[in-house]
Amino acid sequence: MSTQIEPKIGFQVGQRAGCYEFLDVMDSSGCEIAYKVRNHLTQRLEALKVLSADSSEDRENIERFLREIKVHAKLQHPNIVTFYNAAELEGQLVMTKELVEGITLAERLKRMGALPWVEAVSHISQILQALSFAHEHGIIHRNVTPETIILTEDTTVKLNGFDLAKPIASPSLTQAGSVLGVTKYIPPEQIRGLGPLDARSDLYAVGVVLYEALTGRLPFDSSSQFKVMMDHVNTEAPPPSSVNSKVPPEFDAVVMKSLAKNPADRYQTADEFRARLEGLKNTLRGKTGAAHSEPPQVGSLAAVGAGAGLAEIAAPDFGMTTVSGTGRRSFLLLILGVSSLLVGVIVALLLAVARL
Repeated sequence: MSTQIEPKIGFQVGQRAGCYEFLDVMDSSGCEIAYKVRNHLTQRLEALKVLSADSSEDRENIERFLREIKVHAKLQHPNIVTFYNAAELEGQLVMTKELVEGITLAERLKRMGALPWVEAVSHISQILQALSFAHEHGIIHRNVTPETIILTEDTTVKLNGFDLAKPIASPSLTQAGSVLGVTKYIPPEQIRGLGPLDARSDLYAVGVVLYEALTGRLPFDSSSQFKVMMDHVNTEAPPPSSVNSKVPPEFDAVVMKSLAKNPADRYQTADEFRARLEGLKNTLRGKTGAAHSEPPQVGSLAAVGAGAGLAEIAAPDFGMTTVSGTGRRSFLLLILGVSSLLVGVIVALLLAVARL
C-alpha cells in the first residue's frame, strides 16, 4: 500500500530544485511567492513564481495562475517582461520569466516625486506600446499601476503584473459591480458595472498613472476606497498644470481626455494615445527651442534619490562659433575702443615728427 505524500508549498532560499537554485525571496505579499533563481541550464538569473500555501487550495487563484501563464506566454514584446516557461517542480506549478533589473515607477515616484514631463512621456509612451501589442493580441491587462511598471538601467520600460490579465472576449472578464485591481486606478465603467471592459479601460488606468507621474499625486485619493471609487465615477480631476506649475498647460487636455468618464470620450486605442503624447512632446520642444534631456538612467535616479532631488536643467551650448547678441555688441565696442586708441597714438607720433 503506497503512502500519498502531501506536496510542500514554496521553496527555501539556498535550495536546488530541478535546474533552479533559489537565491532570494523577491515578494510574498500576495497570493503568489516570487523568487530570484539561477537557471543552471541556461546560466541566467530568472524570476520564478509559485502560489502561496493559502492560495494553492483556492480554485479561483489556481485558475488565475493558469490564465496568467497562458496569457503572458502569448506576449513577446520589448516593453513586456518576457515569459520563459511553466513547469511542475516538486509537485508545484511554477512559472519563470525575465528578471528585470531596475526599479518600479512606484519606487521612482516615492523617492523623488513628480517626474519632468519629458521623462513621464517617455515612460508612458513605452507602456502604451506594450498595451498596443497586448490589445492587438486580444489581451486586456486590467492592472496598469506604477507597481507594474519597471524602469530599467538603459531607460527601457517594462510592463509586468499580468496576473489579472484576460482575453477581451472572455465572457467572465468582469462581473457587474466587481472590483479587481488597485482601486485608485480602475475605470468608472468597472465600478458602475456597465458591461465588459475593453482596451479603453487600460487606457484610463494609463491616464491615472500619467497624471501621477506629472504631478506627484493621484487625481483621486482618499483613505476611503468607497470615496475613491465614487470620485472615479462622478468627480473631475483638477488639470495637471494646476497641481504642478512645471507641467506645460498643453498637457491638460491630453490627460483629461484619457480620464474621461465615458469610454467613448477617451482615446480609442493605445496608438492614438501615444501619437498624441509624442506629437505634443515634439511641438513643445519646437516652441522652447531647447532640447530637453532624455530620462536619466536608474543608476543616476538612485544617486539623486539619496540626495539632491531631480530637476530639469537646460544648459546652452557655448561653442566657439556661437555668440549671443549681447556678446556681439560688447565685442564691437571693444574693437571700436581699440581702434580709437590706435588712431590717437598714430596722430601723436605724426605731430611729434612734424615738430622735429
